[in-house]
Amino acid sequence: MPSKGKGKEFRNLISALSIWNFVLSFTKMQTVQPVQTSVAESVE
Repeated sequence: MPSKGKGKEFRNLISALSIWNFVLSFTKMQTVQPVQTSVAESVE
């Protein structure tokens, strides 16, 4: 039984990490895109 509970904890940690990774990449895209557009405008 204890090993099963540990496996569930591990799975929760993995899902939390993947969610955090998704949030990080999403916020990174949000902050990078305006910079890209401003750079493109300045080049033109």
